[in-house]
Amino acid sequence: MKKFILDKKLAEQNKVSCYLVLEDTEFIVFEGENIPHFVTWDEKLQNVREAKLSELVERGEYTVPEGFKLVGEEIVEMTPEEKKINGIIPLEDNEIIENGAIKVLSDYEMVVTEKRELLPGEYLNHETKEILSKEYPNDGKIYKWENEEWIIDIEKIKALKQELQNKIIELENKKLIYTNKGWDSTDIDTEISELEKQLNTLIGE
Repeated sequence: MKKFILDKKLAEQNKVSCYLVLEDTEFIVFEGENIPHFVTWDEKLQNVREAKLSELVERGEYTVPEGFKLVGEEIVEMTPEEKKINGIIPLEDNEIIENGAIKVLSDYEMVVTEKRELLPGEYLNHETKEILSKEYPNDGKIYKWENEEWIIDIEKIKALKQELQNKIIELENKKLIYTNKGWDSTDIDTEISELEKQLNTLIGE
């Protein structure tokens, strides 16, 4: 064991001074194999001792690396949840920080907090705090979701009706050419028939 003579005033300020082999009240003795780079003044002992890691962190002489924390006198890695709470890794879309903890939001809460939009056919039940849905009508017509109801989309039906009618006229003209040339128009007739069925379903006939 070696003896080191330290400047008392600097030791009290947690700094190490040069070693002086003098017996004086302005100096104190520290015993150890090596003089530590960081020391702490101990009031009870009226002497210095090697600084604890927690003391170094508290005094700003050591910075805990990001993603780690001080537990007792040890540096340990944070859990994924702790990293999220401390903003080191991002939260999932369905997570928020509430009362210092991670809360996983339900689909209903996701919509209420504007983290998720309702899809067509979906609506909120505020009593049960659920997302409910209504199936798209399967009658061949075109609908749009409005005010929590499927209603006929007149504009789209009008546009599709015109498109079908134009296609039928185009095919009928093509058939006329085939007929005049004596060519087989069976495939054209089949296509026209299918388009007419779509048109009749669209207009409710």
